[in-house]
Amino acid sequence: MSDSPPLTFLTITDGGIGASHVPTSPLRVTAGPATGSESNLIRSALIPLACWRLGDIRFAFDSSFIIPEARSEFQVLAQLIAEHGEKTPFKPGETLRPPPLSIFGHTDPTGNDDYNKALSGRRAAAIYAALTRRTDIWEDLFSNKGTFAQPAPGDLWGDPAIQSMRAALKRTETGKTTTTQRQSLFLEYMNFLCVDDQVKPFQVDPVEGFLGQKGDAHGKGDYQGCCEFNPILVFSRADKQKFDQQKDHTARDAANAPNRRVVVLLFRPGSRITPGLWPCPRAKEPVAACRKRFFSDGERRRSVQENQREFKDQEDTFACRFYQRLVTRSPCERGLKTFRVRLYDAFGRTIPAAPFSFSIGSRKFTELSSASPEGIITLADVQVPETCVIKWGFKPEKDETPELLFTRTIFLVADSEPSAQAAQKKLHNLGYDDADLKASVTGFQLDFGHLVAPPLDASGELDDPTLKLLDRLYQQSLEDLRQTDVSGEGS
Repeated sequence: MSDSPPLTFLTITDGGIGASHVPTSPLRVTAGPATGSESNLIRSALIPLACWRLGDIRFAFDSSFIIPEARSEFQVLAQLIAEHGEKTPFKPGETLRPPPLSIFGHTDPTGNDDYNKALSGRRAAAIYAALTRRTDIWEDLFSNKGTFAQPAPGDLWGDPAIQSMRAALKRTETGKTTTTQRQSLFLEYMNFLCVDDQVKPFQVDPVEGFLGQKGDAHGKGDYQGCCEFNPILVFSRADKQKFDQQKDHTARDAANAPNRRVVVLLFRPGSRITPGLWPCPRAKEPVAACRKRFFSDGERRRSVQENQREFKDQEDTFACRFYQRLVTRSPCERGLKTFRVRLYDAFGRTIPAAPFSFSIGSRKFTELSSASPEGIITLADVQVPETCVIKWGFKPEKDETPELLFTRTIFLVADSEPSAQAAQKKLHNLGYDDADLKASVTGFQLDFGHLVAPPLDASGELDDPTLKLLDRLYQQSLEDLRQTDVSGEGS
């Protein structure tokens, strides 16, 4: 691995998340000399270095078919794999050993466990097949035969999937396909989906690139379905009752969307498992083996209770203790606190694709990244309240080293902070950063007080009308950023 720790944050896209985990301390062992032939064996823990999450939005409805828009998320996965591989010191940029992967599919709590186990396993198998170019697995999913993942009567790829693939590949043929024709189509579509940031196809070796090393013919340890056993969000009893009474389930399904995801964990290069000892059942197997790994109160954890619960708050919504141990630290399985910041020059003009670096609290991020074409950067997986220092400049000419001309300290504000304290930070972030708080408030009132009736007096006091206007304008600026297309932003 490189000497500097990887970035804790990589990117958030419309359909997923890609992030490094906070580095763990190295294993330290105190050992003494042996007096004979005796020896002790030390086994390092299985620790994920990074995670990649693909949301339900990137699959066809209630299906394991991966839609073309997932291409942008696969680009993120390619970058994660490259950044966390073990590099050879003799050939910079060349990976000696990749970080082995394991894939976990999840569904929401709607429906029954048996069906959700099947669908979650099929989605995990679909990702595995795309990465390894296993067209035979996709044919199994297409035909619902149940060789590599359980059959699911509702997961019918059929003509819609064929048409979607043809459209993405700009193929003009129509009509039904034979098995041979599908094999060719599947492979071409997999190459379309799995591309790096240079839009070049990448592929993961099924032996070197996965925990199980292809030691099991049906993917044990490499891909598995976790059913609905590990929800990120569990409704309150009142919300569930309200949703159950609605004939149209659109609102319920939208609220449940965070639970429907596929998570890929990237482990330390050289990590390996014995498939027969891996606790998760195969994607083609029923739920019984999953339940063996439940917490003693696993059913209560995943069940509806009086209040809404989220895993990020109390870590009490996952039923499987094995999976929770792997992902407790993972940004992909807890709520990400995300901030977007637009970068300007000295004249208040947006700087497209501005190179930047930043630090948040004690976490230093020294590698340069680039803002979006709209000058927006995303800070995610951050603790609040916290202070962020951003340095940025102008996009350099080809092969030139960027010069970071501007520096700005901003405050990441927590919702729970006292109003006066939060207001001072918000004023600072909006450019009212006079050392005298009263002067900052006065400047804000003079600039924006006319927007409300009656107009604000330039009193310099943080009274209720001033606080309400400040919150409104601060949130409005956030909404403006959220509505901006940031699909082209760098990491």
